[in-house]
Amino acid sequence: MEFILSGNNISADEALKSGLVSKVFEPEKLLSEAIALGNIIAGYSEPIVAMAKDCVNQSYNLTLD
Repeated sequence: MEFILSGNNISADEALKSGLVSKVFEPEKLLSEAIALGNIIAGYSEPIVAMAKDCVNQSYNLTLD
């Protein structure tokens, strides 16, 4: 909430430590790492990936209870 409301910029390391991102890469490695992850995900069942994405998206509308 603080990051959103304050508008302050944060570093990639701060975003990683705060759990806002799952990984941080050097700029020259970013595209190859993104493609590698995309290839892994593309190897999974399309309906299962779609259901997983739907679960994550629906969870934004749920309370912690």
